[in-house]
Amino acid sequence: MMWKWWHTAAVIVFIVLVAGLSALATQLGLTKSNHLGLWFMVVLGVLVLLLLVVVGWGIVGRPDGILIDSRNRVTLSNFQLVVWTLVLVTAYGGAFLTNLLAGADPVDALNISVPPELWAVLGVSGASYVTAKTIRAGQGKSTTGPQAAAVTGMTEKGRLIVRDDAAKANWGDMFTSDLASDALHTDISKVQMFSFTVLLATGYTAAVVNLLVNASSPVTQLPALNSAVVIVLVVSHGGYLGRKAAGNLS
Repeated sequence: MMWKWWHTAAVIVFIVLVAGLSALATQLGLTKSNHLGLWFMVVLGVLVLLLLVVVGWGIVGRPDGILIDSRNRVTLSNFQLVVWTLVLVTAYGGAFLTNLLAGADPVDALNISVPPELWAVLGVSGASYVTAKTIRAGQGKSTTGPQAAAVTGMTEKGRLIVRDDAAKANWGDMFTSDLASDALHTDISKVQMFSFTVLLATGYTAAVVNLLVNASSPVTQLPALNSAVVIVLVVSHGGYLGRKAAGNLS
């Protein structure tokens, strides 16, 4: 833990700035929704991203520390949760600030429904995160199976490959196998999940931007996702977790 007083101060500043952003939106005296809500969303997104950087830096000692797990590796599971947290918080916050700019009462401005398909996407990502950690926990305790070739800066923990220092973690970890027996090879299921996560998150953010730019009345609902997208996401996560679980059989 490398948390210092200034990390705490940065978190407090984040809270103050978000509160100030909301207060400013109520004081501009506008009477209808307008594209300023989009720019407020951008500012909110930057603030949330800076908060994630501060938290990761304070705990692990790196700006991207929030993506690094107990094995000192950057994980795809952490990346997915960070991406969807950023997308949902900024989308909801942007809609809320758009409503405040239109003169809505702060309580009424929060009356924004989240489509069930979006909750399903978040639920799948969360369940995948927990399941992946459970699978890795079992593999980390196992003492059987093939041994890995020597890899500089890495050690074995059960069937898993573990970095000996968080400073050596790199984003390439998101695309390589967790298994010691396959440590230097690409995990195609991770590449697939990364690509789909970035594509879906980018597409949904674009839909939110379009909603806020064209808002002519208070925003009451975030953009809905096609149910087919959720099905594809479930299948993709299933392949990703199936690949992890297969490591128990080798």
